[in-house]
Amino acid sequence: MTARTLLAAAGLLLLPVAELGYRAEPGTRLTRTFAERTRWELVDAVERVGGEERPVELPSVAAELERVLRVIDEVRAVDGGRPTALVRAFEDARLEGVVGIEVSGYGEESYELEQSSTLEGQRIAVAWDGDDEEYAAETEGGGSFAGLEVLDHDLDLLFLLPDGEVEEGDSWTVEGDVLRSLVAPGGQLGLVFTSPPEGDFELLEPLQVACASLLTAAEAAGEVDGELEVTWAETVEVDGERRALLELELEVTLSRDLGERVGEVLGGAVTLPPGLRLASDWELEGEGVCAWSLDAGTARSLRLELDTTLAAAVTLSAYGTEMESEYALEGTTVLDFAFEAD
Repeated sequence: MTARTLLAAAGLLLLPVAELGYRAEPGTRLTRTFAERTRWELVDAVERVGGEERPVELPSVAAELERVLRVIDEVRAVDGGRPTALVRAFEDARLEGVVGIEVSGYGEESYELEQSSTLEGQRIAVAWDGDDEEYAAETEGGGSFAGLEVLDHDLDLLFLLPDGEVEEGDSWTVEGDVLRSLVAPGGQLGLVFTSPPEGDFELLEPLQVACASLLTAAEAAGEVDGELEVTWAETVEVDGERRALLELELEVTLSRDLGERVGEVLGGAVTLPPGLRLASDWELEGEGVCAWSLDAGTARSLRLELDTTLAAAVTLSAYGTEMESEYALEGTTVLDFAFEAD
């Protein structure tokens, strides 16, 4: 029995013992907004032809991207510390931004980007499969979305919660694929351009391919390596509600083979170079805080400020010769999540 529990039993605590867990009531309606804002800058470039490195003048590349997901969940059933049935309405799913590329002797080009998903305006029914220990979903009201199986249905941040009982001051570690839910909430949302960006995209050059990979950095599937340390730093009261402030320290790498995904993202409006292969490693490291309601049993907000590095390797074959281009981009990513109960 912990000291806090003993004090509570003795009546020396004014507040009941706080339990960190998920306890939303059936009938709860939650609006969740996830925003990722990233700035990138190209810092290094290497090119090889036939295995031999050749000099390359570093172009100037700067990008600012914002990815937003907003859903409204109606909780229908809860069991075992998780929602087991809910209906989710997708209010907003988009990416906006601008990418500027300047190459010496070729001038400067700036691309304004706007992507959306066919998920917008749709409703899906999500249910927990206890046998497979995963969520499954189907569309409601005659809607359709081909990528339901690649969506991440856990938008409650349940992976932040410890396996056992904890109290203020305790720390625990989160590892594995669940970290993708933190940096890519919702999973692969099927974002594509509402209209092709202006510019010469008839045949993508390696640098353009690397820049296109920025659009898929958050949502692409792949291997996850890293960990998240969570510490229950303190307990505060906000508008009469007790909230646990969870300090977060994240260090994670997402490695992906993007391949044809670049062509899908660009809406089929481009011709990919022959023999294209595209691999990337996205590293994120930084700190943040999650506020978790001890009374309602749900997350209230989360903010992470991260330093990021993206290494993109583009390989293509032409006329029997293999050409390799490696690009390193550095920047910052801010994740802002907000949860409101009606």
